[in-house]
Amino acid sequence: GRDVTGWIVFDYETRSAADLKKVGAWVYSECPTTEVLCLRLRNHLGQKARWWPGDPIPQMWLDGLANGWIFIAHNAGFEKAITRNIMVAWHGWPDIPNAQWHDTAAVCAMKSLPHSLGPAVMVLRLPVPKDDDGSSFTIGLSKFDKKGAWQPITPEVLRRVDEYCATDVDAQTELHMRLGFLPPDEHQFWLYDQAMNERGVGIDLALVRQAQKIVTEATGPLLEEFQRITGIEKLGSPKFKTWLHSQGVHLDN
Repeated sequence: GRDVTGWIVFDYETRSAADLKKVGAWVYSECPTTEVLCLRLRNHLGQKARWWPGDPIPQMWLDGLANGWIFIAHNAGFEKAITRNIMVAWHGWPDIPNAQWHDTAAVCAMKSLPHSLGPAVMVLRLPVPKDDDGSSFTIGLSKFDKKGAWQPITPEVLRRVDEYCATDVDAQTELHMRLGFLPPDEHQFWLYDQAMNERGVGIDLALVRQAQKIVTEATGPLLEEFQRITGIEKLGSPKFKTWLHSQGVHLDN
């Protein structure tokens, strides 16, 4: 395994007008409406820390960076996006280098376990189950009411979200302690994967726009020619197959 001097398991709870499942973690984290409600941390010594908006950077976070500790999250792409696009960009926090990240979901994938935290914890019969009620409550904070407003974040609401976040961190800690780190070669593959995902796919946008222009300009005349030859208005009409049969061309569909 990796030569690790220490580690921190951490988890954010957020809300946003963006739909995480539809847009993905990176776009979600870049949405101006996305905000971090709380952050929970737990290190290899069993020490715990919490951050709420307006608080200073947790000392545990700074200690972890200074000492080269590994920062652990489940489905770490989300935590990485929130860290870099909100905590670093908005709050001025120091970033975590890719080499200091670890994803427990990657270990689950390698070991053919469920990728989601709740099912993984259940399959392994770990002592801290996922707080499904807390999850539903927190997700509900991103839903607008009939007047188009969000539910206010009162101290009571924040405490419930914080309680859910703390339980998730405990569950993730138990999961990590059961599974351990990726083997060195798998860790290297994971780092390559992170680099590729962060780089993205290069697209020649000028070429794409010119191709769109050609398609737009050609579509009208081609449709007119199709209508003139076949007498059919729409390309997708069932009449087209009938017309093809009348011309001696027999296609199934």
